[in-house]
Amino acid sequence: MAYDRQLGLYPDDVGAALDRSALALDTADYETVRRLCAPVLESDRKADAFHCLAMAAYREGRHEEAIKLYDQAIAGECFDTALAHWNRSLALQSIGRYQEGWAEHEYREKQVTDNGMAAIMRPFRLPRWQGEPAPARLHLHQEMGLGDTLAMARYAPMLVAQGYDVRMEVNDSLVSLFTRSFPTVAMMPKAIDYPAAFGIDMFDYHCPMLSLPAVMKTDIGTVPWNGAYVTADPDLAQEYRALLPKECKIGLCWSSGIRKEGLWIAEYGRRKSMNFCDLSPVLSRGNFVSLQV
Repeated sequence: MAYDRQLGLYPDDVGAALDRSALALDTADYETVRRLCAPVLESDRKADAFHCLAMAAYREGRHEEAIKLYDQAIAGECFDTALAHWNRSLALQSIGRYQEGWAEHEYREKQVTDNGMAAIMRPFRLPRWQGEPAPARLHLHQEMGLGDTLAMARYAPMLVAQGYDVRMEVNDSLVSLFTRSFPTVAMMPKAIDYPAAFGIDMFDYHCPMLSLPAVMKTDIGTVPWNGAYVTADPDLAQEYRALLPKECKIGLCWSSGIRKEGLWIAEYGRRKSMNFCDLSPVLSRGNFVSLQV
C-alpha cells in the first residue's frame, strides 16, 4: 500500500516501481509486474525491468520467453547480474537444457541477494573440485533440502568408481540411509557450526552437492541412472511387510515442505503439492500407503 501511495504521488519513481514489482512477484500478481515495468523499460533501469519480467514469465511457465528476457537483463547489467544468471538456470532446466542450466546454476555463489545461499557454497579454504583427476579425497557437502541431496547422492558411487576417496556431509536424518546405501562412501552429519567446518576431516577438494551436475557436464541424456540407489533398513522393511497387505502396495507423498518464511517460498511449496482430498478418486484402486511426514 505504501508503494502504491508513493507511485500515486510520483508516478515516475522508477525505484518504487521496481520495488513494488518485486512484491507483486511474491504475490503472483504478474499483471501488476508487467504494468509497472512497462514504463521502466524506457529508463536507465530497463535491465532491472527485464529481470522482473523474466521472473514473471518463468513463474507463468513461459520458459523460452523468460530466457530471452534474462538475456536482456544480463546484457544490460541489471542489479545482481549473477542472480539473473541463476534464475535463468531454472528456466533452462525446465525445458531440458540441463548442461546450460547447470552451468548457469553455478552463479548462485556470486549473487548478492541471498547471502546464505552463497555462503553454503564456500565454507572451506581448501579448493573447490572442478574435475581434477583421481586419486584425491573429495568432500561433498549438502546445500539445500533433503530432496536435492537425495537426487545428487547418485553421483557419489560414480566418483568412487573413478578412484576418488569420497566423503559426504549431510543432514543428520540422512546419515544412516546413506551409510547403508553407499557403503564405499564415508558419511558424516553436518558440522555443528555448519556451514563452517568444525570437526570435518581434511580433504583435497570440496564440492557443494548441487555443483556435481555442472562439474560432470550432465545433460538430459546423461543423467546418472542405474536403477534404485537407496536402501531401506531391512529390519524396518520386515516389520512393515508384516503389517501391510501382501498385495501390491503404492506409497504416496502428496505435499512438499510448505514453509512460512516468505510469500514466494510458501507459494512455491504449494505449487509442488496437492491436497489429500484430490486423491480420493484413485484410492479405491489399490493398496495405498501414506509416506507423508
